[in-house]
Amino acid sequence: MQKKSTYILHSAIRLGHTLDEYKFAQHWNEWFKRKIKEGICTESRKKWHYNYFNRYFSEYFTRNNKSLLLNDINGSVANGYLQWRINYWDSEKGKALIKYNPKRRNFKTTSTSNTSKLPSNKTLKMEQSALNQIFYDAFGNGRIQQVFKLKAPSLGNSDSQRASFTEEE
Repeated sequence: MQKKSTYILHSAIRLGHTLDEYKFAQHWNEWFKRKIKEGICTESRKKWHYNYFNRYFSEYFTRNNKSLLLNDINGSVANGYLQWRINYWDSEKGKALIKYNPKRRNFKTTSTSNTSKLPSNKTLKMEQSALNQIFYDAFGNGRIQQVFKLKAPSLGNSDSQRASFTEEE
């Protein structure tokens, strides 16, 4: 029996797995607390990371109501996030969120138009960058054996800016 378990451990390491069983959410929480403690995040950046984790990252990296083990996340799973994210607001859950907004209960409509259905290229790059930081940190802490780098696809949509006033106006 001892020989078999040693073989399993060697195989796991050869496949790029660590011997620790860290979950994505567990690692993200530790990473986030460290970033706050180090004081390198502004308040707006903290809010951004917290909100994106709660809305998107935690949902994608969860299966059967359990956060994925870092060992179960490979380049393919991680890169799948970006395609999932592009289609998020067209999914059943995304449509339900657009349709129902509890903050607007007593207003004329309950829908929210505050969200673009298709994320901008800049948004995808920001999410890509955040996930790359998280996975690189997991690698640096020995929680994953292989580091992979996400690359956001270009959607071809232009990143538009709100109209601004001209000097004459």
